[in-house]
Amino acid sequence: MSTKKFPVPLSYFSMPLGLFALGLSWRYGAHIGLLPNWAAETLLAAAFVLWLLLVIAYIIKIHFFRPEFLQDLVQCCFISAIPITTMLAGLAALPYQTPLAKGLILLGTAGQLAFAMYRAGGLWRGVHTLDATTPIVYLPTVATNFVSATAMAALGLSDYA
Repeated sequence: MSTKKFPVPLSYFSMPLGLFALGLSWRYGAHIGLLPNWAAETLLAAAFVLWLLLVIAYIIKIHFFRPEFLQDLVQCCFISAIPITTMLAGLAALPYQTPLAKGLILLGTAGQLAFAMYRAGGLWRGVHTLDATTPIVYLPTVATNFVSATAMAALGLSDYA
């Protein structure tokens, strides 16, 4: 087992998150005729490639740097950036590859629900300290649910009742 630290921190998922958000906003601007479409698709392609590279890196981390992965799991709450960016990758892919997009959105939604349940269980058991209560504590519940609701609506999966 290596004693070296894994060189790619979990917070790096914020880079594709921001690029996806900018690209999707630009895509909307292009859709309503205010912005050129090529810029949106370039941003989204860059975000997708960066997201994919980070997912591969994180899989390597899970396999070869298990203690660091377990530390990510028990720390609050940046691991939620993985399902968020997975859902955003699905939204980016939606006009081009609908089955892939649906799969990524559903995978991201399942991942965010699983992690939110894990984190909520820890909060309810009282293992979360008052000092650790920062805005990031809302990432697994608020931000991920907002993105999953947006992604599900883009797929046409909404409840009108």
